Amino acid sequence: MPSPQSLSEEDRRRVAAWAADCAERVLHLFEAEAPADDRPRNAIARARAFARGELSTAGEIRQRFVAGRAAHSATSPAGVAAARAAAQAAGVAHMGAHALGAAAYAARAAGFAADGAVHELEWQLAHLSPEAAIALRQLPPLGDDTAGPLGPGLLASGDLGEHIRRIQADLLRTRDDPRTLWDAEAETFDDAPDHGLLDPDIRRAWAHLLLPLIGGRGRRIADLGCGTGTLSVLLATEGGHLVTGVDFSPEMVRRAREKASDTAPEPEFIVGDAADPPLPLGGFDVVLSRHVLWAMPDPATALQTWLDLLTPTGILILVEGQWHTGVGLSAEECFALVSASRKNVEIRMFDDPAYWGGPVSDERYLIVSTP
Repeated sequence: MPSPQSLSEEDRRRVAAWAADCAERVLHLFEAEAPADDRPRNAIARARAFARGELSTAGEIRQRFVAGRAAHSATSPAGVAAARAAAQAAGVAHMGAHALGAAAYAARAAGFAADGAVHELEWQLAHLSPEAAIALRQLPPLGDDTAGPLGPGLLASGDLGEHIRRIQADLLRTRDDPRTLWDAEAETFDDAPDHGLLDPDIRRAWAHLLLPLIGGRGRRIADLGCGTGTLSVLLATEGGHLVTGVDFSPEMVRRAREKASDTAPEPEFIVGDAADPPLPLGGFDVVLSRHVLWAMPDPATALQTWLDLLTPTGILILVEGQWHTGVGLSAEECFALVSASRKNVEIRMFDDPAYWGGPVSDERYLIVSTP
């Protein structure tokens, strides 16, 4: 029987990118001492490639010890810890629990340096995606299972053990209320070019995309999973539309209301579950959702609920994708879901860098459906 620390391959890919991020933040501490030794940097690159599905589990298992041997090139405890963080990140392909090892060693490295372990752990937790957090919650508590890295060995002792216990305690605290994770994400949510639309060119690209699809002015729009309300504000400002945004994160909604305070017509923002939004049936000309349907517990049921919000002539607009981590809905899957209920369904691939702030390698697409 496989160890509960192994995780499924899909979940290992989800946490590998986070482990690589943790390790890369302290990599400079190693490279300052051993600039000619590229083994830790290569290990981090392999962890990212594994997360994208470009490398196999078997191939990475054979190389998981390479970066660890680079620790002998370091001349300080911080450099040693940084090299071992990279090695742990590379080990995620073998066993998902190594992601916590990468975070713990990165925090140790930061603790030896000026940044401090506490600050590093705060950064790690703040940058843990909801999908990766769900995967990491499947791991047993440190020391409970003896068959892997989280057994009563090196990672369970001293400061490494303290760091992992803090991460696992935070994961336990947020387990029953995923809103807590999204509330934490709200602070940096708009940093993503397509979330904040802070770049005028990117904002203009989204306006030129959405406004012609909606048509006219003053349309009633439901923006489901609205986040910090950027698209809601865009559509109200540029199209004069009457937008109601729904998001289940109170902090996202608070920020959306703040963002929209000077907008006319001012969008309305409601705290609610996008899977079952507290909105009137048949009350909207447009239902818009971006990167939300894939996260619904039952996408087919959620989609039917969304369609019930539309008037008889209403338009459904979905921006979705399948990301390199393996999460998301493929274009084929999403098209099939919509086609099961609607006759007119148009799909177009949506990878133009103008919308995302740079090139993307994921499958991103747009679906527009009319009755």
